[in-house]
Amino acid sequence: MADNTVLNTGTGGDTVGSDDIAGIKFQRVKLIHGADGVNDGDVAATNPFPVELTDGANTLTIRGTGEAEVLLTNTSATGSITANGQSVTMALEGTMSSIIQVLGTWVGTLEFQLSPDGGTTYYRHECLNPNAASELVFSTTTANGIFQPTSPGGFTHVRITSTAWTSGTANIVMAGSMGVNSFPVFARETNSLLPTYGVQIGGSDGTNLQFLRASNSAPAGTEYALITRSIPSGDDTVVGKAAHDAAVAGNPVRMAGKANANEPTAVADGDTCDAWVDLQGRRVVILNFPANVAADSTTGPKVTTLTTTSDVALVAAPGASLSVYVTGVSASNGSATLTRVDLKDGTTIRQSMYLAASGGGFVASFNPPWKITANTAFNGALSVGVTDVRATVHYFVGP
Repeated sequence: MADNTVLNTGTGGDTVGSDDIAGIKFQRVKLIHGADGVNDGDVAATNPFPVELTDGANTLTIRGTGEAEVLLTNTSATGSITANGQSVTMALEGTMSSIIQVLGTWVGTLEFQLSPDGGTTYYRHECLNPNAASELVFSTTTANGIFQPTSPGGFTHVRITSTAWTSGTANIVMAGSMGVNSFPVFARETNSLLPTYGVQIGGSDGTNLQFLRASNSAPAGTEYALITRSIPSGDDTVVGKAAHDAAVAGNPVRMAGKANANEPTAVADGDTCDAWVDLQGRRVVILNFPANVAADSTTGPKVTTLTTTSDVALVAAPGASLSVYVTGVSASNGSATLTRVDLKDGTTIRQSMYLAASGGGFVASFNPPWKITANTAFNGALSVGVTDVRATVHYFVGP
């Protein structure tokens, strides 16, 4: 049998939409919506049908175009505490944050608690007091106020209970909502679900540094304190764990080098570099190595032949603001005549050594290096002219 039904088939009436299912026709109905006496239009993608779900207290509304908005009405609970051990409890199902207001005239101690298992087990929990001058965090209170349990998401119930009572009536008003309280906290209790230690840095008002400190030695309910410190002016001194010649325990920050049995690979100019130590931690030092060798100069060794009594530049003047640093000199007389060699800072004799005929010579080392006057040649001259004296100079040029 085909879908749809023709009314009054004998005279050709209107056709009504229907769906044929196993020989039985089910009428097709098109929805519209609107209040009594009002047509808000056919239900369509651009005109969705509103749906509202409720359990009698909470209402879930789905509405809008192209999106879904979930609106959950606040949960709430009220009650009074007049004796030790009494509680006021509120379910947190579907909520992300809650507020607890304590009113009345009373003398005692109230503790804030959260339960993760449907109200069977409760753990002491911290609350922020936004009206307190310092906005401290408390797990108990002995005075009226408005308190926000910190990060209650994931818990099923919140309650406030009296742990000590003297007199009076505390009136409790609780409310939960989808709003989120985001405030880092820390706890010290053995049965706490939160870390044992912590510090929350707060910042500065331009004059003082302020931060929230958690202590594991403070009395219960007063574990947290707002610490204020003046911002110092001028330079501060960083000190270590112990003074000179005092014993050091633990793992202090130390200066150290990088152990390497071989010479490390050179780094580029201007790069940071590890200090080189041997495998026993001893600092590797290369004697006489220049701290700053001029980039456009040469270094020794350099060999010069002397034959005359006139000054001969063993190392030429290096240029303005630079000096020759002599680290070693050797000389050998290849002639058959005894002579003397004079080593000079410019024209001033600083060292003289006799050279025997036919192979006489000397070797001299300088540690620290012999620094020649800035922009002055390191010269050599013979006392008697001969045919061949070879002078070798080890040096570098620097400022």
